[in-house]
Amino acid sequence: MQKRRFVLKISGEILSPMISEGKAASLADTLIELSKHAELAVVLGAGNLYRGREAGSSILRGVADEVGMLATVMNAKIVNSYLKGMGRVFTAKPISQDLLYQRAEVDSWMRGGGVAFLSYGTGLPYFSTDSAAAFYAIDLKADQILKASNVDGVYDKDPKKDQNAQRLSQLTYQEAIEKDLKVMDQTAFALLREHPIPIRVFSFDVLDQILKKENLGTHIYGSKKEK
Repeated sequence: MQKRRFVLKISGEILSPMISEGKAASLADTLIELSKHAELAVVLGAGNLYRGREAGSSILRGVADEVGMLATVMNAKIVNSYLKGMGRVFTAKPISQDLLYQRAEVDSWMRGGGVAFLSYGTGLPYFSTDSAAAFYAIDLKADQILKASNVDGVYDKDPKKDQNAQRLSQLTYQEAIEKDLKVMDQTAFALLREHPIPIRVFSFDVLDQILKKENLGTHIYGSKKEK
């Protein structure tokens, strides 16, 4: 039976401080286990190393974004080092000896059971790793985008500021946008509106269980009909 295909978006902050080798090794072990049951493409953020949007005013946005994209390659390379030959790093632009992203090659690698790290964002400034995850999910015909974060789902209010905030079990793209719930950025949603792919937001702490337990996290759909 064909395995389901997922694009897994992981915040780089999960690897903090800087690039913790212990956390990288632990993540690699989890990815190896998940790949036994699903086809995986991983988009790692770079928040543990550098955030282009937080750069000082003297640094051009394009330069800051390029540094951020390079940082995603660094994260991917470190985690991939612990995958025991089961992972490959693909980049949106040619970098060193890494493989340039080509859909057919990534598709073949995933079908063979390998974990594909999709790094260097989209290869263009002004696009976040959320947008990159959306693009790759569409291009690779993923069944779902899995977004591992520091919270256990999407809340109606900021749980860090309001103790009465409630976790939502499901919602639509439009509801997330209208309520400004910070699920993914507007560009990512703009891409997904044309090619609706379900999104699931959950805590990184339950990544190892995410394929087994449907009740974990928040499910986000393109429309109410899909719920």
